[in-house]
Amino acid sequence: MAISVQNISKAYRIWESPSDRVIAPLLSRLGTLFPPTSRAREYLEHKAVSRYRDFWALQNANFDIRRGESVGILGRNGSGKSTLLQIIAGTLRPSTGSVHVAGRVAALLELGSGFNPEFTGRENVFINASVLGVPPSDISARFEDIAKFADIGDFIDQPVKIYSSGMLMRLAFAVQTALEPEVLIVDEALSVGDEAFSRKCFAQIEKLQKAGCSILLVSHDASSVISICTRAILLEKGKTICDGTPREVVAEYRRRLHSSTVFGRDGTAATPAGNGRAVTANDRSRFDPDIISKTRLEYESNGAVIHDPRIVDLDGNTVNILTQGNDYVYTYQVEFTKAAIGASCAMLFKTIHGFELAGAVTHPAGCSDWDPPTGFKCVAKFHFTCRLAPGVYFCNAGVEALIGDQLGYLHRVVDAFMFRVLPATRPTTATAAVDLLISPCVVANTN
Repeated sequence: MAISVQNISKAYRIWESPSDRVIAPLLSRLGTLFPPTSRAREYLEHKAVSRYRDFWALQNANFDIRRGESVGILGRNGSGKSTLLQIIAGTLRPSTGSVHVAGRVAALLELGSGFNPEFTGRENVFINASVLGVPPSDISARFEDIAKFADIGDFIDQPVKIYSSGMLMRLAFAVQTALEPEVLIVDEALSVGDEAFSRKCFAQIEKLQKAGCSILLVSHDASSVISICTRAILLEKGKTICDGTPREVVAEYRRRLHSSTVFGRDGTAATPAGNGRAVTANDRSRFDPDIISKTRLEYESNGAVIHDPRIVDLDGNTVNILTQGNDYVYTYQVEFTKAAIGASCAMLFKTIHGFELAGAVTHPAGCSDWDPPTGFKCVAKFHFTCRLAPGVYFCNAGVEALIGDQLGYLHRVVDAFMFRVLPATRPTTATAAVDLLISPCVVANTN
């Protein structure tokens, strides 16, 4: 077993005031001067405890990671992810429980952690590697590979304090992964740096995976967890909510992330959904009031206003739970507050990461055959067949027209409507966002 986490909990003491940091220990110490069952001791201990409260960042985390296994940790901000990684890396002691880690550990927890800002990049490479127990001769032999991977040029001989966050990340990642760790712990570090370097990092992680390195990755990028990890764990308010395949855990993470339901400390729903009424299974088969776009961005009106963007089924019912293969209509209302020339209504479907999947306009861009006057009202409709793979998606809405001699938005709403796609009754073989109804098969080689 590479990592064994046994009933780990971590409490942080929250003091009522700075002076209580001194007064509370003094009261506790005074209490020890009296017999254990005396009222004086009980009174002093009660007074000491009343001056602080414990915040439990982690509660009874319990799991094992096998050698060569790659595990992603998901959860909202404040769910205990970073605390868990720090305890596993040995930079933080748990309040209760125990952790056992086998083999050399490389940890990327905070940007630049372990680097001395006054020393050069070259000097920090040797210092950082020495802390990990690597002999100077081995560091010298691998230094050129480290410098090449970091690709920061002559800055390698400049003080680290002048580095950008991207340069710092490059060097830290290069050092930690070049030393052939048996356990690699990464806390959101891959979110720093450009796309090219991120790809190089993922390639290096794949190389470590093939060499049998166990990887523990914290990331808000669910697609990274799915592509890198063989297993995932979801934390919610310090507790382990689920532990399973990356796709299963990511689905639950997204449901909780975009749900208006308040989840309690035990991970169960603490409030009813949908304006206090009970939500039946039949309701949830079409519309779930908990699915609400929390990233909606509405731009300032410049001649038109978009109202009520939504998806309806062919009977006109508003839906936000769609089924693969069925037909739907994305629609919204438009009111023109100014006369427009060459107007068109537009839509766009995107993944949860913002990748643009499909879009359409009602008229060719800049076409002057639709010039709605001031006060004109209309309804834009976009009929579509749901060919999306199971997951969560967003819709944009926009009204365009000629502004002077340039095409521009009269009004635009980003992430206007959020919806979930469920698989059809047939088993899906789709592995990406769009299901093109590909029919995969294997043909025997008869040669």
